[in-house]
Amino acid sequence: MDKLVVSSLKRFLWLFCLLFATAGLAQQNCLEVYDREAIYLRTDFLTGYTYIKNGTPRPVGFAYRRLRLEFEQTPLALPIFRKAQRLYKAQFWVSMAGLVGTTAGGIMALQSIDRNGYVNNERRYLSGLNLMLGSAILSTGIGLTLQIKSNQQLEDAIWLRNRELFGR
Repeated sequence: MDKLVVSSLKRFLWLFCLLFATAGLAQQNCLEVYDREAIYLRTDFLTGYTYIKNGTPRPVGFAYRRLRLEFEQTPLALPIFRKAQRLYKAQFWVSMAGLVGTTAGGIMALQSIDRNGYVNNERRYLSGLNLMLGSAILSTGIGLTLQIKSNQQLEDAIWLRNRELFGR
């Protein structure tokens, strides 16, 4: 073979090896950044959600407030995260309203029963039972729907945040 072809072939082979080594280092660097910066959720039975970052479990707090710092760096994921927080807070207040309605209905029903166990005010008794049952059913249905939507928004925001890690 000609010396020019051999030298060109050597240069190409050398550049190919250099490119392969650089790509391997870049991939290793990306994996290190992902392992260090990426977060994911874990659901525990008694404590609820925790998030894992750099191998360390951390609590999310009420309405995911402890996750806010993680999302301040990601402009695309932040609006979705805020929506998840709003839905969580709405679910909380719907549940509190249901608790108040259920308690008030129970009190109304109990106040219409005399010491002997007889109902002395049937209208108030039925109104109390209806209030108790209605507020429990409505708050559970609406609250559960809001909680599911909030969890979905949070998972979407975390996915988008982790994806944005590689855009930096």
